[in-house]
Amino acid sequence: MKSYLLLQILVFALVVPNLGCSGDEVKAEDAASTTPDTDPLSEVDPASPLYLKISTKWEDSSNVSNSVSETCAIDPSTPMPAATMSCTLEVPEAQLFYSDLKFSFGTFQTATCPVVHFVPYYYKRSTSDSYIPPGEKEPATCGSDPTLNCYGGAAPTIMGDSDFMKGFRSLYIVTALGNQSEKVLTAESKLRWYSGYDVNYLVTNDLTARGTTIDPVADNTKPMHKAYVADSMVDWGVYCEDFFGHTQYGIKLTIKDKDKLNSTDPDATEDEYDDWND
Repeated sequence: MKSYLLLQILVFALVVPNLGCSGDEVKAEDAASTTPDTDPLSEVDPASPLYLKISTKWEDSSNVSNSVSETCAIDPSTPMPAATMSCTLEVPEAQLFYSDLKFSFGTFQTATCPVVHFVPYYYKRSTSDSYIPPGEKEPATCGSDPTLNCYGGAAPTIMGDSDFMKGFRSLYIVTALGNQSEKVLTAESKLRWYSGYDVNYLVTNDLTARGTTIDPVADNTKPMHKAYVADSMVDWGVYCEDFFGHTQYGIKLTIKDKDKLNSTDPDATEDEYDDWND
């Protein structure tokens, strides 16, 4: 399924605010370690200036049965600099929990997009020195000296402790050396970034009340693994720069988990794996 540019003006800063450093270059060995689709770009216009494809496969395997995917591509006729395109992937909640996610991104217009960035989603869990992250027994110094487990989402695991805490919050490719790349995120069922809880916060960035803090330290009715600092969420996305560092195109991706409809109440759902809006 293709999604093309929405004719609405969105500020790309909403997708990639406060990135700090420009990111880590995607190394050849990173791309080689993934299992590519037979034709991962079959749904992308061969003249598209920017694209992002997301697909699922069962954890630690090449099995893509029942795979869910979404292809987001900027229409090549879109003038630049362009508004940011919005794109959504929705996956049944258990399948999302037990699936690796593969992100394929790049450009077919290397002169227009000499640098392409991939931005993994993340957020800050707490600014309190009394907060205990998932899987830990002692509080982390999230207020005075933040550590990696003071953050949630995918970027801390994709970027790694050293790079993420130095401010590297995105991956990039120099398109003169290669116009496309891939990154695979391990399933939460194996990664356990949320310490065994059946939750999909690792990948879902569909929180609606982004301006409201979820503070388990102040409110013990809230679970520690769902802690969230207001306005700290950075969305999944890709964007490209010209030779002068100006953003030309951008794609914002929202990933949701899908709950089963209630068999007796068509307006209700049955939630088994917690996500932001449950």
